[in-house]
Amino acid sequence: MNFLVLLLTCIAWTADVAGVQETPSFEGRWYGMAHMEDGPSVATLVEAEDVKGDWVLRITQLVDNRNHQPVLNSQIHGSSVTIKPHIGDVIQEWTGELVDSGNTYRGEIKEDRATIGSFELDRVQSVSDIPTSRTWVGDIIVPGHDFEHVRLHLVKTPEGWSGDVDLPSRHCSAYPVNVEEEGATLQIDIPTQSPIQLKLISPQPLQANDAPQEVMASWEQAGTTTTFLMEQWQGGQANVLGRPQEPRGPLPYETQLDVALHPIGHEIGVTITKPRGEGDHPAVVLVSGAGGRDRDDRDHGHRYQAVWADVLARRGIASLRFDDRGIGSTRLPEGTSIDDLTAKDQVIDVRFLAEWLGQQPGIDGSKVGVLGWGDGGLVAMRVAMGMYREVSFVVLLSTPGLPGIDMAKESMRRLLKDAPVNSNRARAVLIAYGILLDVAADPEASDTEIREVVRRYLVARSKLPTGTAKPISDQAVEHDMQRFASPAFRQSLRFDPRQILPRLRCPVLAVGGTEDRGTPVDLSLPHIEAAVQRTGGDVTVIEIANVNHRLQPVDDKLQGNQFIRATVDPRALRAVTDWILSVTQPTQASEAMTTP
Repeated sequence: MNFLVLLLTCIAWTADVAGVQETPSFEGRWYGMAHMEDGPSVATLVEAEDVKGDWVLRITQLVDNRNHQPVLNSQIHGSSVTIKPHIGDVIQEWTGELVDSGNTYRGEIKEDRATIGSFELDRVQSVSDIPTSRTWVGDIIVPGHDFEHVRLHLVKTPEGWSGDVDLPSRHCSAYPVNVEEEGATLQIDIPTQSPIQLKLISPQPLQANDAPQEVMASWEQAGTTTTFLMEQWQGGQANVLGRPQEPRGPLPYETQLDVALHPIGHEIGVTITKPRGEGDHPAVVLVSGAGGRDRDDRDHGHRYQAVWADVLARRGIASLRFDDRGIGSTRLPEGTSIDDLTAKDQVIDVRFLAEWLGQQPGIDGSKVGVLGWGDGGLVAMRVAMGMYREVSFVVLLSTPGLPGIDMAKESMRRLLKDAPVNSNRARAVLIAYGILLDVAADPEASDTEIREVVRRYLVARSKLPTGTAKPISDQAVEHDMQRFASPAFRQSLRFDPRQILPRLRCPVLAVGGTEDRGTPVDLSLPHIEAAVQRTGGDVTVIEIANVNHRLQPVDDKLQGNQFIRATVDPRALRAVTDWILSVTQPTQASEAMTTP
């Protein structure tokens, strides 16, 4: 009898132990769909981690821009799990059970105790944790948006392909994606707010030992398809390129560093970028903005002119970029200093360089143009005005269409209009700034007069936040004097492009961006167009949405150039290169462009 009791006790104890061991754990990653009764189904990822008895839960729903959002309230008892995520403005209650041997989390979604939907999430493994997985990386730029870095983790098992995606700019990592194989193409669907379909195209199996290091990829979103390259990533290597449009070898064109000796005696350091192949190519002299720039026009980590030269060469257009006087390899003429330089000196150099470029091997001297950005556009039009034969076209990027003083006053007016400050104090700043510009534009005004109105302007500006003036140091005044009293700035205030544009005898392209606060397109482009047309000139005007003064995408919001990864929006690159080909080699103007 005692033996029978002992046997039954052992059987019961064994059953209890087995039951404990068979209780599934909620720890891990759960992915599936939340089906809402009054709305669409939402792809959902729930991550659960047991940290010494405390649960750390996160929920991701890309379609609602919800990435790794903490779930602060949960009740987990064996196979019964309730989580309460904050969705929108409400807290929902997801109550369910772990079923199918603990591989599925299934239940109801409630809000204010009323059932509003259901969910079914399956346990999924992080693909990057699988030893046979491979990671592909790339940088994609969709027109109108900044670059986005993509990391795609893929693995093929007997059941088929599995994948996770990382989108760092969206704070999304290891998000499960659906992968379908169609011949030599892998199709990856990413359920973001605007669904993305990513395709990898490779003639060789991507899971093979001899898989290629690079594959062609396409990104389809909102009716737009963009192609780019993805590379197979080796662990430990850097895989985020800060400026993806930076030219990287091997390059399909020739780059030549040279020094051109100006007739007035100084040397100019230049870089000629020329397409490979026989025959003479159309060419363009690239002119940066206000003086004091190197040949690459470096600013906030970007090399603007280098990117333009790269894209032009890929389209079959040669270019020359140069260091301004006193910068890099360019010397100052004897007896001069950088402080004395004005736009006139840059005009003198560009006139010489346009003629010199047309005489170089592989360059069609009858198809040389000048492309200027900002104030460099003012230089370009002045060069073209006096060189009817040597300059065959002009490109103006973010170039003022009114005198500098008018553009500066209007830019300040718009800036203060949008600023959250007292309107009376803003008006006082605007008046002080206008007086300062009027005095600086007067060629007879002395430094003493300019210094006085600079101080008054700084005092008015200091009152903006609270209405109380702050002490203005002599150092602050002298800092602003370097700009407002400089010969180049004072000359730019007086220069009126409407007096030059009617004299041009070559085709003109003017491009501007809607988010350009310094040179508003609604002021510049109409005046440029009207001035050229006044004498029957050939002018094309292009306005590009959501790009700034540098023609960089800003995603419908202003942000500092140092935070924008794109150096130039692809729409601007294509618009300019297409137009240059249309006026120099019409038969090639429709060819597809390869962007870096």
